[in-house]
This record gives sequence, C-alpha cells and structure tokens, in this order.
Amino acid sequence: MKYSVLLSILIGCLLSTTVETHANPVYSVNILNRPWNCSFYNGYQVPIYLDPSLNNVGVAGNSPPHIVLNPVVMNQFSPTIQIFWLAHECVHATYQPASANENQEMTADCIAIKQLRQLN
Repeated sequence: MKYSVLLSILIGCLLSTTVETHANPVYSVNILNRPWNCSFYNGYQVPIYLDPSLNNVGVAGNSPPHIVLNPVVMNQFSPTIQIFWLAHECVHATYQPASANENQEMTADCIAIKQLRQLN
C-alpha cells in the first residue's frame, strides 16, 4: 500500500504534551510550523497518540493503524530527524506487517529517507 506524509502551512508549536496519553488521538504533529500527518493513499489519516511515558521515540501498529510518539524524546532531535521518525513510524502503520524484524526496520528507514528527499 502506498502512504504519504502530508504537510501544509500552519503556525503551531512542536508536539504539544497537553494531549492526554492514549485518550484522544491527534491527526498531525507540528514540526517547523507545519502540521505533519500520516495517511493512506485513500486519505485515511492514521491517529497519532502522544505518550511522554513511552520508553522509545515512537512505535506503530497497523491493526488498527496507529502511531504513538514520545514528545519528550522527539524534542531532543532536530526537526529533520523528528520528521524522519514520524515518516518511519508511518511506514510501520500503513505499509508493513505488524510483526517486527530487522528487514522491516531497514525498509521503514529507507522509505522514510525517500520521503524526506522528496521534500527538499
């Protein structure tokens, strides 16, 4: 399946931590004053949950599709790396089987990097 990381211009702050953990999803996170989201080719937007207690930068699942990001960890990275991690988790949520292995991590990395290169 195809996926896309969509963007449009909107002034905002980076990954607000005011969202309750796993209570209400957001459908975009603001990086470089733009909302970034994860969606399928048909426009279905993947819900993003912000969890400052997550012991990782992010995780994703695809049954149902969702992304969980740790805003505290994300804020330790440059905006480019934050976009990479969102794109990486988007691949897991929209493209790959739920079981994780080394090849899937490399595939997610490669697709995320291709997405970043297209943004120039």
